[in-house]
Amino acid sequence: ASVGMAGGNGTVASSGEVAIGLAMEKALEEMIYYPAHSSRIFMDALLVGATLACFFAFAWLFFKRIFEDYEVRNVAGQALFSLVFALSCNMFELIIFEILDILDRNSRWWNWKIDLYVMMALLIVFIPFYMAYLFLSNYTQYESQTLALSTMLYGMFLALFYKIGEPFPIITGRPHAWLALEHGLSRVGVIGVSTFGVLSGVGAVYGPYIHVAYFLRRIDEEEVVTLQRRL
Repeated sequence: ASVGMAGGNGTVASSGEVAIGLAMEKALEEMIYYPAHSSRIFMDALLVGATLACFFAFAWLFFKRIFEDYEVRNVAGQALFSLVFALSCNMFELIIFEILDILDRNSRWWNWKIDLYVMMALLIVFIPFYMAYLFLSNYTQYESQTLALSTMLYGMFLALFYKIGEPFPIITGRPHAWLALEHGLSRVGVIGVSTFGVLSGVGAVYGPYIHVAYFLRRIDEEEVVTLQRRL
């Protein structure tokens, strides 16, 4: 196996990246030169697509159920929630398929890559821009103003999102393009883990502080007077 070089600086690519590249080339060759194998991958894709549609439908109905008393009529928000939920469940399903060796290996690989790219596009592009659009739509009168201000706010978000990864050694080995999947995935991981850590710490302290009164026995005035007499 040949060893790739990163750009022109002579950095040797990691063995894992070389293995991934060879696996992708082999999968493409098998799909092109072996029609039976490609038809199996197509059937696997139909199966994964059917389960993805089931997850999407469940998330759609679940969203309507939990917000039926709040008059939520935002179809775009409901669609984004359902799509993110469906992709997350589909990735978990692919992990189970990998353990149990269900579906073709190349099918699992391509579905995993597609899920990652779509998920990163939702988390980095569509959801932040739509949140900025919804926020600014309450303070603007014209659609053009809302779109322009949303684009500016989203640009500030992208700059901040990119700067977050600079203090951390997120990507090692050969350099990647600015729009590579590794940049977005690593930064989303850092933000997600940090957010979960902060929320877990606050909840571990604030939760017992708020609900500890339910587990304490009430002391009335008669008990206080009795204790004072004993003293």
